Amino acid sequence: MSQAPQVFIETYGCQMNVYDTQLIESILKSNQFELTTDENSADVVMLNTCSVRENANRKIYQRVQGLRAHQTRRPLIGVLGCMATNFRKKLLDDDRLDID
Repeated sequence: MSQAPQVFIETYGCQMNVYDTQLIESILKSNQFELTTDENSADVVMLNTCSVRENANRKIYQRVQGLRAHQTRRPLIGVLGCMATNFRKKLLDDDRLDID
């Protein structure tokens, strides 16, 4: 039997993002994913963030770049929350993020 995919979630921003993260965790657990607090062992890294302030956007860009640079594995990285909604095309087209 194969091991369940490991998911690491980081939450930035408002209380709504905290609530959304709890909802996402519930959905993942019910679909046989395991949550981990160790980003280095994660198969999937999710960054749930807000885009209200420019600093938040820069922080996420830096975080994704850091995950890519320091990981020996290449986890699937997802950006969630209003940043993903508001800047979807820009995120996908941005070469700095190295999104596959």
